[in-house]
Amino acid sequence: MTEYPKLSSHMFEMVLDGMNAIRISECEEWVKNFDDPNTGFMYCSHPNIEKINNNINYGGHSGASYACTMRQCQYFIAHMDEWNLEVNAHTNQPPVVPETN
Repeated sequence: MTEYPKLSSHMFEMVLDGMNAIRISECEEWVKNFDDPNTGFMYCSHPNIEKINNNINYGGHSGASYACTMRQCQYFIAHMDEWNLEVNAHTNQPPVVPETN
């Protein structure tokens, strides 16, 4: 069995914020299926990126940390069972993610 947490506390903070921003923005499917080899997340100009960015609370992102965070979110959106294990390992509680309409 794989040991959790896999993410450092700092990375978990960024990914949790990203996951919440994606959920609030109702962009889960878009992020899950995102694949733009020309821009990646860092240089993407799609309106959904602006929606997500408007809901990001973490203020310490560089372009690289933002891109890494979004890729981690993309992975966890496709593997919610692993996300739940990660959240539980960091908080010892079930994940709390805002519901969308």
